[in-house]
Amino acid sequence: MEASNNYELLAVLVVDSRRDRNLSTLVRAEQPACLLPLCNVTLLEFALYQLERGGVTEILVSVISNKQAYVAAISRFLETSRVSERGRARKTLLAAGTRGFSSVGEVLRELDSRESLRPKKEFIIVDVLSVSNANYRVIAAEHRSRHEADSSWTATCLFFRHSSMPFINRHGHGVLVGVDANSNQLLLYNPSIDAGSCLFIKNHVWGERDYLRLQTGLCDCLCDILSPEVLIEFRENFDYEELRDYMRNKIESDFMEVTGNRIYYLDLSERGEYCRCVHDVSSYFQVAKDFAHGWLGSPAQTHELREAGLPVKNLLSRSAEKRPSIESWGPEMSHQVENSVAASNSTVWADSRVIDCVISAGVHVSEQCYIENTILLDECVVEKGCIIRDAILCRNTRIMKGARIDGGCVVGPDVVVSEGAHIPEGHVIFKPQTRVSESPTESAGSESEDTSSQDGSRPDDVLGDLDESASDRSVHSPVLLSKIGHDWRSRGVGERNHSSLYRCEKRFLRGLRNPFEYCFTLEDELESVLSTSNESESPTSFSEDECEVTRAELAEQECTDSPFKRELAETILRAVRNDNTADDTAVELSSLRLAYDRLPEDIVGEILATLVRESPLNRGDANAHAIHALRSSLFRWKSLIQRFASTKEAKMRILDHSAACSVREMLPTNFFSYLVQLLYEVDLLEERILFEWAQMGTETIGARAHISTSRAEKLLAELEPFLKWLAEAEEEQE
Repeated sequence: MEASNNYELLAVLVVDSRRDRNLSTLVRAEQPACLLPLCNVTLLEFALYQLERGGVTEILVSVISNKQAYVAAISRFLETSRVSERGRARKTLLAAGTRGFSSVGEVLRELDSRESLRPKKEFIIVDVLSVSNANYRVIAAEHRSRHEADSSWTATCLFFRHSSMPFINRHGHGVLVGVDANSNQLLLYNPSIDAGSCLFIKNHVWGERDYLRLQTGLCDCLCDILSPEVLIEFRENFDYEELRDYMRNKIESDFMEVTGNRIYYLDLSERGEYCRCVHDVSSYFQVAKDFAHGWLGSPAQTHELREAGLPVKNLLSRSAEKRPSIESWGPEMSHQVENSVAASNSTVWADSRVIDCVISAGVHVSEQCYIENTILLDECVVEKGCIIRDAILCRNTRIMKGARIDGGCVVGPDVVVSEGAHIPEGHVIFKPQTRVSESPTESAGSESEDTSSQDGSRPDDVLGDLDESASDRSVHSPVLLSKIGHDWRSRGVGERNHSSLYRCEKRFLRGLRNPFEYCFTLEDELESVLSTSNESESPTSFSEDECEVTRAELAEQECTDSPFKRELAETILRAVRNDNTADDTAVELSSLRLAYDRLPEDIVGEILATLVRESPLNRGDANAHAIHALRSSLFRWKSLIQRFASTKEAKMRILDHSAACSVREMLPTNFFSYLVQLLYEVDLLEERILFEWAQMGTETIGARAHISTSRAEKLLAELEPFLKWLAEAEEEQE
């Protein structure tokens, strides 16, 4: 077994253009489907990487196509591929003249006819659209051991059973197989059986067996380990065009035992390995999600992580009332398969919800859309106010000002993020292939700047060094996005990479060696913007008992403050200090509200609290100038407050926050009365709202504002003269 680790293992990687038909809506003309992105690598790159990672030393890429442009596209990609440059395995394009091969059978006959390429031992044949993390060298060694013990074992066929990983959605081609319970010999293969149909098993399949194990819900991995004797079968029989036709003929033939060609059934899920095939839009969506969220390991590992409470997400397990859906999709919808949608050069209308979908190249996503569990292919445009959550953003996607990239997103290379787009802080990000600038021209212009690094390696090599001696090193250079004052800084990477956005949470199982192994989430190190004001205020401006209550209640507030409030306060504070427009700030706040599923009244009170904290009054300056500054600030942001204060409850919430600020912040005595008068003066509150709020009583007000009843009683006493004046003015008017 030790010697088996030193021999050369050959793999034939099949790129079959016939399998691209169901993916035609996702690719441009003459573009192979294997160049679709799998996060920020292509399917072809990942297949090459995974074969080499699995112990393959030589890879022959064979193209099945009758179009010269198709073969040329694969050839050009292999010449410029990062895997081809850095990998240790030899990679050769196996071509049949200027055009490709016509079938897998022709590929095998070409392999047999060339002495320099003909394998002397077992070899692998796998489809490029098969995404797996199998250890091919171990599987090949097991196949060789069976073949040496019994030469009739000439093939090992790989399957993946869905039921072992129930959180993987059951899309796609399920096959039914019959297996000998003792030897795992494949005796029956049916790729298209329907539920409820009758199944007839021939007598020669039963043989002397009394028991036959049927396996349903299987995914055919389109990956086989073959002995060299199989090449002789294809050389002597030109009727064999496809490998599965050859295997079914061997299985169904009455002379199967006589010819001695037996096929071994291997379920990768029983080994804790993963494999799924991309055969249509639905399966492409599922494979990309499985890859991005780390479902490439064993079910036992995933179960252990779940028991430990680590963030392993089960995105596609939804209750009946929350089924994956798509609503308000724009015109020119070109293709739809189950829960996955692909459209080309279409528009996602405003206020749409796009969930569990694939959006193809060139789609324009309008304002205020909600994008979740979705793959956005190349050159999409996401307008302001959109929320993108748990999505995969591919090359050249433009994120416009005011859009929100939420947690769990994987951002591909050359994504253009405009100024003002919202990126949550405190996450690990990765070096981009090129600098992410604020405009496409800048991005293209700065591409040459990042072509090399100090150690001579290319920073855009997302697969990293494939040398096993360096396998323990991170293939990415992680940096922590943090905030110092009001300027963004990133530690561990140069200035030119400050705007890099390769970040994702820890969604990958331990022990995996894949391009995204080292993704993890860091704790948010930003200081809370809800901290106290300066402690150097004049003691004559405050009552001593108020200061004591303020410190205690503020400490409690900081301990229980939610991420929503912290992020909300940070957004408002940034808008105030940067003097953003009310429209742009409203878009950011609306996106934040939708992301956390909050109501408008949850926003409006925090706007007022931030304005108060930023006013001179909060620094102990209680003169007329400070009152005027606060009045000017309220006038400045009046339109923003009114957008979220359209309901009675929202206006009541303004008074609740005013009361809370008057108690918790370091503010002058009788500030509550001053603040309410200012709010009334700028037409943010009406007499009716003030009277109804005061009539609720001290206990209700204390509960709503989270202050003590005695404090609420003092605030009402402060407000009583103003309420009396309003009542008298109303009587005179009547």
